[in-house]
Amino acid sequence: AGASKIDSSAKLGLASRVGKALPVGSASSQRASKPSQAANKNAAPSLNIVDRSLARPRGEVSASAYLLLFSEMVQYSRGRVTSVPDFEQRLSLLGQQVGVRALEFVSARDKSFRRELKLLGALNFVVTTMWKFLYGVQADSIKKVNNAEDEYYIEEVAPLVNRYVVVPKDYGELNCASFNAGIVHGILNAAGFKCNVSAFMRQTPGTKSTDPFVTLYFIKVAKETMLRERRLAGA
Repeated sequence: AGASKIDSSAKLGLASRVGKALPVGSASSQRASKPSQAANKNAAPSLNIVDRSLARPRGEVSASAYLLLFSEMVQYSRGRVTSVPDFEQRLSLLGQQVGVRALEFVSARDKSFRRELKLLGALNFVVTTMWKFLYGVQADSIKKVNNAEDEYYIEEVAPLVNRYVVVPKDYGELNCASFNAGIVHGILNAAGFKCNVSAFMRQTPGTKSTDPFVTLYFIKVAKETMLRERRLAGA
């Protein structure tokens, strides 16, 4: 099943709730400091491309190449849907496939990888390790919705996939970051934490209209996952 959809009225209701959300843990506060220039000067020169290990290839990918590929995915999906919800659903399904394969790759490559058994550990793994693997940086933050033990959301300011997107007026509130929501959905479900994930945008209170919108990846955890969490907590 794909990510769940939230209509306009539901989005407004959720936005009022997440505005008062309690932080679970800020990924941005955990970012490692950059090495000094002196350390960079003393660093050993990088290996020639033919001398690099095939087991751990360089992870950098050109942003322009990535966005070109994503643009083709959007154009491909656009011609095969009849509504905005279907459009976002299709992008989410594509993202889910990426999320499953990304988790498989990271777990196979990293010898110190340990499977998370609890929900909060899995969520923090997504916004730190997986986000850095996919985008080179950690997600801005992850928070819990007030008065709801099974609802969380990840905040991201100006997602890469929305950087050069201009949504036509007849497409309403289309959010191409549904692709990222699908990635989160794929990672969590493949890790055994059943949930639905959807994306929507909101303007941060007190900011200017010209400031970038914040994208929220809303995570609704399945009942069976919450039952398991309670059993683990009582163990």
